[in-house]
Amino acid sequence: ELVRINADRGLIAEADPDAEVEKRLKHLRSGLPYRFERPWRDGQVLEIRGNPMPGGGYVTTFTDISLYKNIESELQEVNETLEQRVEQRTRDLRNALDEVDEARQAAVAANQSKNRFLAAASHDLLQPMNAARLFVSILRQKKGSEEEQVQLVRRVDRSLTAAEELLSALLDISKFDSGTYETNLENISVEDLFRQLRRRFNPLAKNRGLQLRVRTARKQIHADRALLYRILQNFLANALRYTEEGGVLLACRQRGNAVKISVWDTGVGIGADDVEQIFQEFHRLDYAQRLEDRGLGLGLAICDRIARMLNLDISVWSQPGRGSCFSVTVPLASPGSVALPDPDEQE
Repeated sequence: ELVRINADRGLIAEADPDAEVEKRLKHLRSGLPYRFERPWRDGQVLEIRGNPMPGGGYVTTFTDISLYKNIESELQEVNETLEQRVEQRTRDLRNALDEVDEARQAAVAANQSKNRFLAAASHDLLQPMNAARLFVSILRQKKGSEEEQVQLVRRVDRSLTAAEELLSALLDISKFDSGTYETNLENISVEDLFRQLRRRFNPLAKNRGLQLRVRTARKQIHADRALLYRILQNFLANALRYTEEGGVLLACRQRGNAVKISVWDTGVGIGADDVEQIFQEFHRLDYAQRLEDRGLGLGLAICDRIARMLNLDISVWSQPGRGSCFSVTVPLASPGSVALPDPDEQE
């Protein structure tokens, strides 16, 4: 009757209550010991033990082992996840070691690059200073015509300007490499940016007998205005410097969630072997050595550092004799945001 009450209450989950009642009576009649764990509906777990008594009869004990089962379950879970945690810690350690190794290699490469950089910078810096000193000495001793003196003064000014530009470029590279430069990300109107660049480089293009074309778009991008302007300024300056006939095109095109800004020229072009080298400090093409205004060889190195600092992508296409295209991809501004006007464009 007692077992039947439990079966009727649904405390015995098996499908056939009569069979379960009979099974329990069989244990009692045979006097066989048994042990059983019964989960209860509220999450409690009971341990049921049955043992025959020496003088006849049968005793059954019910013990709450819920706490023990919870601990056992937690230990089992810990054991099952221990291997996974060990593998995760091993991966984390391996990643950390890889990062340390990459940092070490980057430090070694930076040190080697710095040594080469300083050696080349010393040479390039002393050259215009020595030239200026020589021109001043000649000017001081010369009693020639006024035109000759004016020519010497122009050469002195050109040498000092080259030294000033080199020192300024070295200072910029030092700031970028040290990580102390603070970027100012903002929304920029492509039309305003292109208008500013056209106004800056159109007179230079006309002086060289070249045509500067600009194809803009009503897009808003998100970047550091001054640094992005610096990249495009170097692209345009190089394009005009290495183009003898034809012209230069400044254009843009949307690529997904970004705008690709490109500077095309019809200049001398760059060989495939030189494309990877032109972003190194003081690397100049053979053609540049024949130019009077051959540049410092630092413009593209600065562009590369700015692009890495702003997480922008720079790409190059070039073919000797047909021209080159330098591009930088800039993310679009978030929808609904308004680009602030460039201060130089405000009246």
